[in-house]
Amino acid sequence: MPINIIKKLPIELVNTIIPYTYSVQDKQLLLDIKSFTKDIGLIKSFYYTQYNERVLLFDLLQFLYLYKVEIKNTYKHLTKLHVSNLYYKYNKIHNKSRIINLIISFLSPLHRTRFINEYIIDE
Repeated sequence: MPINIIKKLPIELVNTIIPYTYSVQDKQLLLDIKSFTKDIGLIKSFYYTQYNERVLLFDLLQFLYLYKVEIKNTYKHLTKLHVSNLYYKYNKIHNKSRIINLIISFLSPLHRTRFINEYIIDE
């Protein structure tokens, strides 16, 4: 937070917020964020130069459909996406970029690597 914004906040709120800014994050989380940044850059650079957003979304949904049992057991919150509904209605999704980022963020580094291997490298 910029210093100017913090100065405008009540001191009680500042004392509540500041300790969270200095807390150390989990090493796994930091590795996942680093992996996500590199993987999404690679995926988008390939798909946006060779294909388009719709093809990427379709491939991601197909990947989720193929590995749904393994991924669902790992990440329970993926069921909230209703992957099967998205799979059949991918053309009607308006904000495809947001859905793409959401799906890729839900995948573990292992699943993202598997997606890259199967849909980018093997192609």
